[in-house]
Amino acid sequence: MLEYVSIPDAVGLPGLRVVLSPGFPGPWSVAAKMILDLKGIRYTPVAQSIACEDKVLREWTGQESAPVAVLDSERSRSRWDEILLLAERLQPQPSLIPEDERLRWEMFGLSSAICGEDGLGWNFRLYKMAAWEDALAGKSPEPVFLSREQVDVMQFRYGDPSRSAAGAKSRMIAILELLAEQLHENRRKGSPYLIGDRLTAADIYWTSFSNLVAPMRHEHCPMPDAYRAMGEAMGADLGDTIDRILIEHRDAVLDRHLALPLRF
Repeated sequence: MLEYVSIPDAVGLPGLRVVLSPGFPGPWSVAAKMILDLKGIRYTPVAQSIACEDKVLREWTGQESAPVAVLDSERSRSRWDEILLLAERLQPQPSLIPEDERLRWEMFGLSSAICGEDGLGWNFRLYKMAAWEDALAGKSPEPVFLSREQVDVMQFRYGDPSRSAAGAKSRMIAILELLAEQLHENRRKGSPYLIGDRLTAADIYWTSFSNLVAPMRHEHCPMPDAYRAMGEAMGADLGDTIDRILIEHRDAVLDRHLALPLRF
């Protein structure tokens, strides 16, 4: 585990501070950490409790989620694209954003389908909320590592009364199919990556978010048993819609580009 400082202690520190969730490979947080580590950017990890109200964090950053990056006295950055652009500014090389404008557009669009609102991670949480409700009520064996209060916070942040569990699952399947099609097409062009002929942030985002549907091997990414079981259950629900090329790509990115095991 990383050496974390508390939120109150982090407020007055100089440099880059990144709020993360100790012990849990939350996909947004893991992706931010992968990007910073790959670029060799030094930062102070700051401990946040998942799905909890935190007045100090809200006063400091204007929100209560992880990840969030704060550089010196600059505004806080909590969106996936904000953190990526900050990392590119602090350490331009290796760049994770294509120089070609069309490839850049494709990369940000594909990354939004993974990380953005109504994306893969967002719909995963919408889908799981119904199962968590049943598990907390003793009606389902679904693994859940959140308390009643934490589930309530998640429902406030991600709840969408217009989106059923079935609708969220369909959206996840559509995104996974898009990613697989993109990989197959790029492989026919001779590239093992999602966009162009080199590693981009889109590859990092899929690698991080893949834990939600196909957990990484323990030696690559140690995680709580309940968290691993949650991803395995989601993978079983999705079945054959998870193209093997997605897992091959994830494992290749881990082996070629990232320091293992992942620490968080």
